[in-house]
Amino acid sequence: MESTATDKGVIRVDQQGAVAKITIDRPGRMNALDEGLGEQLCVAFESLAKDGQVRAAILSGAGGNFCAGGDVEGLRRLERASSSERSAFMDLVSRLARSVRDFPRPLIAAVQGVAAGGGVGLALACDTVVMGEGTRLSFGFWRIGLVPDTGLLRLAIDRAGPAAARQLLLRGRVVDSREAFRLGLADEVVADSEVLATASSHAASFSHQPPAATALTKSLLNAAPTTLEEALTLEAKAQMMCFDSPEFREGVAAFAASRPPRF
Repeated sequence: MESTATDKGVIRVDQQGAVAKITIDRPGRMNALDEGLGEQLCVAFESLAKDGQVRAAILSGAGGNFCAGGDVEGLRRLERASSSERSAFMDLVSRLARSVRDFPRPLIAAVQGVAAGGGVGLALACDTVVMGEGTRLSFGFWRIGLVPDTGLLRLAIDRAGPAAARQLLLRGRVVDSREAFRLGLADEVVADSEVLATASSHAASFSHQPPAATALTKSLLNAAPTTLEEALTLEAKAQMMCFDSPEFREGVAAFAASRPPRF
């Protein structure tokens, strides 16, 4: 286990076999994000992305909540900050959203309790969202005079569609787990006590998939081709890379021998 400290809390990174778990560990503040924690999350994801032993990852929050979004003290600092300081903060927000969205392994959000603002963005940037029955998602950026960030302007549309995303973001809605599932913001809703176990089960399953092909599939999905021709061009390039891989050779050999592949 590795724990990375900031002046406000820690990011915990636990690795068991091929599965890594990243935990936002600031329960006294409902895991709210400040610049230090945002930087450490970026470092954690960027480091794990380079670790060939990692095949899947879980993002969670400590103390029964996922992430309450921006820290109040941090918002007060931004109120007094210079233009260059504010620009640097938004560069960090963008870097964080990209480090989660572009993580090359299957990434599961284990969401419990409160997820608000940028915390919702972190969850929706993951590939799979497992949500507890008691979870509430809050989109209320306008309440503090800000627009949605952490990629939510795109992620909410990708998940819920343009019409629903418009209502979520313009009205700053709070939705429970049942509605989140109906809208496509959650892939699975389970008892609060089962969130981490369910996410771990999915991560273990993902960890047996071919890593290179899985990473390419994620990159193709993130590219979001808008036409069939664009999709065909992208998939042909990716498939040519797969044809030369040891994963493909193992997959064909396993298929021919009627045995599970060993990637």
